[in-house]
Amino acid sequence: MSSIERLKAALASSGYRPVRNLARGGMGDVYVVEHVALAELRVMKLLRPELSSSDAVTRRLWAEARMLTRVAHPNLVRVLDLGMTLDGRAFLVTELLRGETLKERMGRQGGASVTEAIQITIDLLRGLEAVHEAELVHRDIKPDNVFLATQSAGRPCVKILDFGIAKVLSPELRRQVGQIAPTAEGMMLGTPSFLSPEQVEAGPIDARTDVYGAGGLLHALLTGKPPFVRANEMDLLRAHCLEPATAPSQCNPEVPPALDEIVLRALAKAPSDRFPSAIAMRVALEVLLANHERPPTPTTQAAAVGAFVEAPPDSSADLTVYETPRSRPPQPLPRPIDVKPAACGHGASPSRVAVTLDVVDAPARPARRALRIAQILIGLFVIVVLAQVSWLVCQGVGR
Repeated sequence: MSSIERLKAALASSGYRPVRNLARGGMGDVYVVEHVALAELRVMKLLRPELSSSDAVTRRLWAEARMLTRVAHPNLVRVLDLGMTLDGRAFLVTELLRGETLKERMGRQGGASVTEAIQITIDLLRGLEAVHEAELVHRDIKPDNVFLATQSAGRPCVKILDFGIAKVLSPELRRQVGQIAPTAEGMMLGTPSFLSPEQVEAGPIDARTDVYGAGGLLHALLTGKPPFVRANEMDLLRAHCLEPATAPSQCNPEVPPALDEIVLRALAKAPSDRFPSAIAMRVALEVLLANHERPPTPTTQAAAVGAFVEAPPDSSADLTVYETPRSRPPQPLPRPIDVKPAACGHGASPSRVAVTLDVVDAPARPARRALRIAQILIGLFVIVVLAQVSWLVCQGVGR
């Protein structure tokens, strides 16, 4: 009896019919199934038989499904159903996506162009914003868990997959999704090539852990390989904790210095040295992308820019805002400007702060300075001439 036939018998009362095997993961098998009543193809993630007897594993799968139903976002895979087979295997059902994972894409063609790498990472960060707003941390951002879903028009839509080891930070959400077996002390969860230092050291986890993962993913998109490649796992984990990441431009000369700076900041060892949130990293990338794609113009006066930047939960924490020139040729971003969150006005969200920067292009300043000096010199000359004329007139009157 084939695995499909055995699964068909196990799903007899579920309303689903197995179509084909899609993949095999660490915790379960993935199948394309058909919803019989709706005649709609979907994806079913099914626990392996040897893990089905573990109550902790079953609770984690169900918690994953409940988490995703509460964090709906276009850049997250959509969960449609949850259930149990007749032979006691838990399953969750998601939408069927057409396309390929980022791992498959990179295996076929290597890295991406600078523009495409930035666009994919921006979409990834949008999904992570929704995850973090729900007080979740994915903690396994890697090419396998990023899907490029084909759309009828335009570029692929990025979808974040597999919340199997997501961490729930909110007690309220933990109550809603059900009790998850806690991570054992000293236990390391994640994929070695994209682990953050705090995951290696089994330290505190928060949204900045996913920022590190996004930085590693962007590095891989730009260079075709993760930030650290070592001969064995122990050396790899040590590199995450102790060695500075290599700037992507050393492997890909097309990467501008400003993008190097963003990647290396996301990959900082200490969470406090990274972007404070997914939205802060996304804003920096969007500014860079706008400059990267904009053709040079003769205009030297940059427009004032208004941007909303998310404030960390601690309202006294610094924010990082980047200047956003609208009419300047592509060039590296200026150094970040640290500002304090302003008091929120009536009706404003306490988690966001409005920042407006007036930017004047550096090339315009020397010309203006020279013009001002010339004006001063002309003024002094006029004053001297007038003084001499007045003296001569006085002399004539005295005679």
